[in-house]
Amino acid sequence: MYKHYYINNNQTLNPGHHHEVHTKEHAAQLGIRSTQYVGYFASEVEAVAQAKKTYFDADGCATCCPKAHRG
Repeated sequence: MYKHYYINNNQTLNPGHHHEVHTKEHAAQLGIRSTQYVGYFASEVEAVAQAKKTYFDADGCATCCPKAHRG
């Protein structure tokens, strides 16, 4: 199922201190205000690969992007 993905521009708001990729819905639930749109993808793995073009340390959120989460 395709979803909209966003990357958190503030790397200090997560335990790994990297830029996390979230679904649109989860980013809204977390109240993340500084995001950048990554795109509309069929999987979180694709979304994180795209996000790495902006932030080399991009990682998937453990909650909403578990298949792309590396820690």
